[in-house]
Amino acid sequence: MRFYKDHYDVVIIGGALAALAAALLHAELWLQITLFVVVSGVLLALLWPLAKKFLNSKVTATNVDSVVGSVGRVTADIDNVEARGQVKLGGMEWTARSTSGDPISVGTEVRVDRVEGVKVYVTPVEAAVTV
Repeated sequence: MRFYKDHYDVVIIGGALAALAAALLHAELWLQITLFVVVSGVLLALLWPLAKKFLNSKVTATNVDSVVGSVGRVTADIDNVEARGQVKLGGMEWTARSTSGDPISVGTEVRVDRVEGVKVYVTPVEAAVTV
C-alpha cells in the first residue's frame, strides 16, 4: 500500500516542479496552473499502469466475498414472505432468503448468489441427472 501513496506524491511533486520552473521564469499565473494540471495529469496517466501492476495484482476473496458462489445446505425452511430461513455454509449459519422468492425446504442444496448485510440470497442447485 505504500507505493500507492508514493505514486500520488510523485504526480503532485512533478506538477509542482513544472509550475515552480514556470514561476522562476516569470510566467503568468494561468500558465503555472495549466502546467501543474497538465504535468500532473500526464504523470498520473504514465504511472497508473505501473501502480496497478504492484497493487492488488492478485486479489484473494476473503470473508463475505468468498461466500458468493459457494454451496451450502438449507437448515431452516427459507420463506421470503415470512422473512425466515437459514443456510449452513462452510460450518457457519447464515440467514438466508430465496433469490427467486420461491420457498426452499430444509435439506436442499443451494448456491449463494449475493450477500446483503448478514443475509445470503440463494438458489437451489440443480440435481445431477444420471442416464
